[in-house]
Amino acid sequence: MILEDLSAVWYAIILHYLQMGLCAAILASFLFFVLKRFIARPMALFGIIGLYAVTVWVCYYYWMRYMDIDKMQTDVDQSFVDLDSYLNLKEWLGIAAILSLFLLIIVCLCKQIMIAIGVQQEGKNSFKMEDTFYIHQVVERLGLQKYYPRKLTREEVFIVSKNDISPDELNDDPSKIPWYMLQNLIMCNYEGRSFELEEIEPFEGKEIALSSATQKSGKESNHRKVSPIDALVAIFFCCDNFLRQILIEKLSTCQLAIPLLMRVTDVQNKQWELIVWGMSTITKKWQTGSGSYCERPMVVEKLPIVSALRIGRPKISKSKIINCVMNEQKHDIFFNSGCKGGHLERKLSDGLIEISWYLPTQKCMNAFSDALTFINLRGNASGLHHQTQFLSETSLVTIAFVASADYKESDSRLLESLYRQNGHVIFVLDGTPGKYLKTTFLRMEKNIQNVNKQVNSFVSSMKKELQISRYIWELLGIHFEGRNRNAVCDRSIEMCIEVAQKMNYHVDEMIQDCLQAKQGSEELIERVRLKGKQNELPLQMVTRSIAEMKREQHQLLKNMQTVEYVDRLKKEIDLRSKQLHIQQGRSERCVYEMFRASFTNSLSNRKYFFGFIKIMADRYSIDRLQPIRDKWNELCDKRKHEPETSKAQLESMTDRLELERQLSSESLGLEHFNREVGQNYEMSLSLKLRDPIVAEVAAEMLLHGYPIELMDGDAAHAPLTWIEAVFNSLKDQIGNKKLFVLSVLGIQSSGKSTMLNSMFGLQFAVSACRCTKGIFAQLISLDEDLREDTQCHYILVVDTEGLWSPEFASIHQSYYRHNELATFVIGLSDLTLLNIKGEDATDMQDTLQIAVHAFMKMENVNINPNCLFVHQNVTDVSASDLNATQQSMRETLNKMTKFVAEAENCSGKYKSFSDVIKFHEDKHIMYTSSLWQGDPPMAPPNPGYSKYSLRVKKQVLEIMNYSKPKSIGEFTTLLSDLWRAICQNSLDIQAFYALNKEYEKHARTFRRNTLTYSARLQTKFKKLRAEKMKKEGGKILNEYILKLQNDIGAFQLSMASYFEEEEKACQWKCKMDSQRDGLCKEIENELRDVFKSMRNKAIRRVEIDPENEMKFILEQEKTSYKESSTCKEEQVQTETEKISQAKASDEFPTTCKEKQESPEQVIPKEGELLRLYEIWF
Repeated sequence: MILEDLSAVWYAIILHYLQMGLCAAILASFLFFVLKRFIARPMALFGIIGLYAVTVWVCYYYWMRYMDIDKMQTDVDQSFVDLDSYLNLKEWLGIAAILSLFLLIIVCLCKQIMIAIGVQQEGKNSFKMEDTFYIHQVVERLGLQKYYPRKLTREEVFIVSKNDISPDELNDDPSKIPWYMLQNLIMCNYEGRSFELEEIEPFEGKEIALSSATQKSGKESNHRKVSPIDALVAIFFCCDNFLRQILIEKLSTCQLAIPLLMRVTDVQNKQWELIVWGMSTITKKWQTGSGSYCERPMVVEKLPIVSALRIGRPKISKSKIINCVMNEQKHDIFFNSGCKGGHLERKLSDGLIEISWYLPTQKCMNAFSDALTFINLRGNASGLHHQTQFLSETSLVTIAFVASADYKESDSRLLESLYRQNGHVIFVLDGTPGKYLKTTFLRMEKNIQNVNKQVNSFVSSMKKELQISRYIWELLGIHFEGRNRNAVCDRSIEMCIEVAQKMNYHVDEMIQDCLQAKQGSEELIERVRLKGKQNELPLQMVTRSIAEMKREQHQLLKNMQTVEYVDRLKKEIDLRSKQLHIQQGRSERCVYEMFRASFTNSLSNRKYFFGFIKIMADRYSIDRLQPIRDKWNELCDKRKHEPETSKAQLESMTDRLELERQLSSESLGLEHFNREVGQNYEMSLSLKLRDPIVAEVAAEMLLHGYPIELMDGDAAHAPLTWIEAVFNSLKDQIGNKKLFVLSVLGIQSSGKSTMLNSMFGLQFAVSACRCTKGIFAQLISLDEDLREDTQCHYILVVDTEGLWSPEFASIHQSYYRHNELATFVIGLSDLTLLNIKGEDATDMQDTLQIAVHAFMKMENVNINPNCLFVHQNVTDVSASDLNATQQSMRETLNKMTKFVAEAENCSGKYKSFSDVIKFHEDKHIMYTSSLWQGDPPMAPPNPGYSKYSLRVKKQVLEIMNYSKPKSIGEFTTLLSDLWRAICQNSLDIQAFYALNKEYEKHARTFRRNTLTYSARLQTKFKKLRAEKMKKEGGKILNEYILKLQNDIGAFQLSMASYFEEEEKACQWKCKMDSQRDGLCKEIENELRDVFKSMRNKAIRRVEIDPENEMKFILEQEKTSYKESSTCKEEQVQTETEKISQAKASDEFPTTCKEKQESPEQVIPKEGELLRLYEIWF
């Protein structure tokens, strides 16, 4: 043997170092195995231990058989080594061999015990080892290893990319699955939850050693695909709490089920997690049984809970039946076997509890008059003891789907617990129950102790899904009536926390940063609730006065009125001193100081705090604004049925103004607290005080997805000092990066914020009884490929309040402000999305004319805006209709531009709309489908809407390729220059449109009188014989021409008086005089044309039948008297409807045969251009 020829010394040395190495390897593997909570590869550990045992035993065998002690002594003497130390090695090898076998046996037994526990008692909150391994295998298959656990953030998901993942790409690269799902869900496309893959390769090297109980299914699972629901659960494992909250909100918008209870792998001694923080932002709006609408935060709303579970594997789909019960629109709220990929085995989602809500509406016949909470337990409930106990304690009704053929004796324990619970139970059997199941039912029914409890059961084997759901529907209606409703009290999600903690579940809110933030935000909002917003946030109440002072300063500076300008500066300093006095009078625990203190906390704590402030403020607004909204609706209904008398109108206007004031004062959001910080910063800076940290924190929060307010929605004021400080801090943090500014503009409730949220996954406010008010901006990063193509790093998305809101029509000259807002937004942006409901763009054309006029007056501001018209709720537009719409849009915009250019004497420079704002009708007009697929509140978003939004997004990215982005510094400069220019030119533009309004008023009076003269002339001319027409007709004509000259004189006198009173209007005096003279000349010619026409008719009558001329005249008069009432009514409808019906109906003559020329043929229609004159300041 070779070993006989080896030196005993060196052989002993080799054995010595070999056993040391093996011991170190075993120790390292064992520690890794323990620290990772059995996440390490078990086969590797078993292999190392087995190798160690075999090596030790082989070495021991050869030592005992081949070692010659005498020969070893000789070798030792020659090498001066002590023999005793090597003789001890023999004893050590024996001990090591025994220990290695003992360790190997213990580990194998532990594994088998854990598998047995996992298979038989999964409900006792213990993970099966193979489930833990499967989590890692799914995560690895999806390419999410670096994000596991909770390492995927919002910033990494919301990066804008030009590459959109299609379902076909998922087969080639399964790692694209999570990004495909996230891409669609953040765009509110519910189709992204489901997908279907072709057969994929098994997990190489990842085979799982299963017990005999699971060996068979394990062999089949080696070749299985990743189920969509398992992929969604894996994504939730990798998302941090803030991204989870966003994803849950998107799932709720899509009317998809939300995880309520799921596995947790990164919290010590906890295996299940209750998600409360993630659902805190969800609000729902529905119609109550009384007929009124309510909007409530679902995490605190107490509702009856209906839960669903299965025992065994029934032949019918539990989730599909519950979907039919909840929603008649055949929308898959809960994932089921009928969805794409629904036939695949779902293992990762076993034990998952999902939640959704049924919300009633008056449009369909509902069995339930109020909202309900539906909870669905995934997996076989027989092995999920703690989950079923959670459902039993919280549910008013439990629907149990039972597999009759698979019923086992071990399932009786679950049946007993269902019978013992206080809530009602509905058993749905998929077949005729066997003898043992019948016996169990009979025994349990005798033990029911709760008199309010009802247990129903029926066999579904011969029924279709719709029939089963209808029957369940009827049973639920019975359980919600009378005393049956009191079996279990209504619960909110927050009330379930106590039950979860009792079961040793982890609650996502129960971490230090989140608890501190929640406590601080609750205390802050409570102070606002007790003392009022005006008292706790007083600095911004002075902002309106400061805004007016700033406007006056800009006007005086433009006109070089130095003395008045200095006086306004002093007044502004007085206002800032007033703010300082208010600030110094605050207590240390005031709302501002509490909010300001969060700026020094960690980023995680601050994000939780800002999140809770938004959540609590929305709840505050819902509570305060909902009664005001109800009063507003009552006032609107009252106005429809009451006569429009002057007294009633006055009372209605008074009530309306009061409600508008309450809506503004009671509204509360995160922006109000940030606004207070901004005003404090501006006040400190103006008085030589500094607080630099607030601007740095605001810039940091902007980078993490929180919006910044560019224009105060209450004061119509842009706080330039604060905005410049924030963007300068942003520049210091990330460098002077390039920005592409994208904004949206449209009338109220046209879906502006919804479209931006769908395109980029943003979270602009669309609920909480509050529409967007003011201008807000969010920052979105671009991926590397887009940065190279566009030479741009970020998109600054700007959302605006809705134009022409009826609820704020009287507040602070809102019509003037909205046009100012539109000018500011369009001028600030590289591209503006003009959101239009339907195909009629009349409202936006009005706004665009104001913006075009303002841009023509801003020659000192470097602006080059683009616009993209997006028509909402327009589908199936044919090519011919599309071309006609585009041509009509182009002609209208060009006509509008020429009108404004002539008023500003720059018609040579601006000949078309695209000369002012870049616009190409073939590229810059797009259409989107309707938002909802059915009737809200249960309707999901239309997947077509998301696809159309994706087209708009691609068009935006294409425009970015040939646009010149601005650096942060350039954007800040443009914002300041543009706002100052708007303030400087606002009075001039206001004067221009006020002048046109005055001119329109006198032109209408002048035209009305002309119509009267023309009608009376025709009446008198018809009575004249032909031979008298020339002589007497000329006298009559001169009489009315004289009256017309008197009216012209009155017209001229009125306009002259107006020019004397309004000095700013004098710059357009010559143009208005020319326009007036042209109108007067045209009307005078019309009267002469009437005379010529009637004279020619009389001559033709004589030539045809001279003898019957008189007879014709008499018959003509008789006929005219019969038709007088009809003619009078037609005249009122065609002419005086748009002028003044009351006056016109009294002054028109009783005979009228020919329809007169409309006044709108001489002056522009009131509904088109001249109506715009009333809109500016």
